[in-house]
Amino acid sequence: NLIFRLAHTLKGNSNACGMEPLGKVTHLFEDALILVRKGEVPNNKSLLNLAQEFADTAADALNFYRKDLNGVFHFDHLELKRISSYLNQSPKP
Repeated sequence: NLIFRLAHTLKGNSNACGMEPLGKVTHLFEDALILVRKGEVPNNKSLLNLAQEFADTAADALNFYRKDLNGVFHFDHLELKRISSYLNQSPKP
């Protein structure tokens, strides 16, 4: 629940500050957390790896925006695919 609240806050603050790419990828990660809370996808090592990758990428984005708030941070398409892949897992039995 704490991680979800942090992601939700990061999403909202990112969008409010004009960092829409960070807001969009955070929204995807937040969606993954919602599915975990509902029990629709497993809470397993894949989620832990996804959370670590997301945290690293979000930190990179924040460092980028610290230097250039008007710039556009480009997320690695593999990062987006990993989140999407997690979202599309089969439901737990």
